[in-house]
Parts: sequence; structure tokens; C-alpha cells
Amino acid sequence: MSEENGTTQLSFIKPSGEVQARIYEAINLKSLPDHPLSVHFLANKFTGNTPLGYWVICKNEGVRLDVNNLKQEELKPGTIKDNFFLAPPTIEIGSLQKHVQGVLMGVINGKFYGGITTTWDQANTYGMFGTYADGDYELHDKFILSNINDMVSIIAFDKNRKQFLRFNLYGAPMFFGTQYTVTNSAIFDPTNIGLELLDIVQINNTDTYAYCKDVSGTVYELKFNVNFNGPFTFTPLHKKSFINQQIITDKTKMIASKNGYIYFAHANKVYSYTPINQNLVEIDAKFSNEVSMIKLSDDEQTLIVGAGTSLYYTNVSTGNNGVLKNTIQGIPGKAIDITWR
Repeated sequence: MSEENGTTQLSFIKPSGEVQARIYEAINLKSLPDHPLSVHFLANKFTGNTPLGYWVICKNEGVRLDVNNLKQEELKPGTIKDNFFLAPPTIEIGSLQKHVQGVLMGVINGKFYGGITTTWDQANTYGMFGTYADGDYELHDKFILSNINDMVSIIAFDKNRKQFLRFNLYGAPMFFGTQYTVTNSAIFDPTNIGLELLDIVQINNTDTYAYCKDVSGTVYELKFNVNFNGPFTFTPLHKKSFINQQIITDKTKMIASKNGYIYFAHANKVYSYTPINQNLVEIDAKFSNEVSMIKLSDDEQTLIVGAGTSLYYTNVSTGNNGVLKNTIQGIPGKAIDITWR
């Protein structure tokens, strides 16, 4: 998925590397919604990874595509608006992620929604949104969907009260707010951190890192663990001024790997960061254009970087620091997200 002169584009990349650009328009004879955010291939882990569809998510709408022909879905809800049992009058999507059961979950209109999983996954209503997790909160766009032994919980952030929130999935998302025990509030108080959240990432469903700034613009790294599947605890581990203040802004892209690295993209550079020892190094691959996307492959041996109208595949396996392996050119506009099956 890319953005070309303000227009959302979907392209298909063949195994040979050939790009079939603007494939959604060619097949569906219409344009996608504006302001692209993400693209997802959904499959249900618990029914043999049954393919359920592609979702193209944009700021105020989304489109579901048939996995076989990339046509907009006709039998099941084909748009985000149609995916509500009762759609709100306006839709503003913060971010959506895929759940292991092949449904979308995330922030819409500042509230947390989750697609239903209580029906057969081939039913037309599977994955539809009911009501949001009821509560008094206004969510930041960024959140963590944490999966420990298929027990999913959510770490979110109230941008008005500046506090970390707990959500659990008990059939549907349920809001528990700050109903957790803080084990070391002397490091920081998660119920009132007094900082603005920029982004949040999690390493292997355990160590969580939130990057926040204060009123002066100083960026802090907050490290913590949570147990939101009982007993319900929040354990602050450190609060440090980030080692390089210039590279963390509200435009910085970041992603965490299971083996302990966090990758940051700022301007036309990508950095590898080891939070345990605060080692921050620029990866070997260099880019002449601003980086608009970073994504890890399923095995996390490859970091895919979108810059300009190209995708750069870099080697981040053990002993490698992002050396360039392959380049795919001809992406219409700047890359926003990528998915595969």
C-alpha cells in the first residue's frame, strides 16, 4: 500500500519482484479511500490459518478484498462502515491491528473496538464491530496487542489523563482502565505519567518501551512489564532521557523485534537500537529519500524499508546490521505498509 500524490494505491508484487502497480483501481474500477494507514492479510490461526480477506485501512474508511481476486468483498461487509452492526455517524481510525483469530482490533474515534469471534469464521458477521469497550477514556492511536499463550490483552494510553490503560478480551474487549497494581511507582506512575506519548513497542510480548515527551520537548524512554491476565500488575523498570533526542519525533517510525532490537526510522536514516545497553547505530543500507515505512519479515531476519518509490530488503539476521539484499522499484508514491500470504 502506498500514497501517490494524495491518493491511496494498492500494488501487487510478484515473486519475481515485478510490481503490478495500482492493482485495486485496475480490478475494481474505482479509487481507494484517502489517507492510508495500514494493510492486513487476515487468517484464523485456530482453523488452520484459514484466509479471511485483505483489509486496506485508511483514516476514515477501509475496504475488504477477496483473497482470491482482490475484488472488494460483496458477500461480507466490504467497508469498515459496513463492518459495524451500528456504525457511528463519523469514523476516524487511529490504528487497527490483526488479532490471531483473523479479526481487526484497535482505536476508532478514540475508543477500543474488536471484531467479534463468537461465530463461525465463514459467517458474514464474523469480525464485525459491535459496541466499543465501554468506559470514560480517549485513546492515543498507538497501542500494544499482547499475546501470551493465546491470552490477549491490550496496553493502551489515555491521551487526556496521560495514563496507561488495561483492556482484556472476554469474548469482546472490556475496559479496565487503571485496575492494576503498580509494583514500583517510584520509577514512574503509570496512572499519571504527565508526558505525551509518541509511540509504544513491545519485545516478545514482555518488555514494553514507551517513548514520551514532556512540555519542554525532552524525549523519555519508559520501560515496563505488565501482567494483564492476572494477577493484574504494572511493573515500571526505568525512565531515561533518550540517548539521541533528535531522532524521536511524532513522525518517527519504530518497530521492535523478538530478539531485543528496536528499529527507528527518522528522515532518510534507519537505526538499530539495543535498549539493554542503549547502543544506537545506523544500519548499513543507506537511503537517499525519506523513509516512509519499516516492516519486519515473519522470521524477523529481514527489515523491509520503504523510501522514495522503492522497497529495500535489508539483512538483520544475527551478525548483520541491515546490509542491503534486494531492491524493488516502481512503487507508485511512498510506501505506507506491506503484507503477504
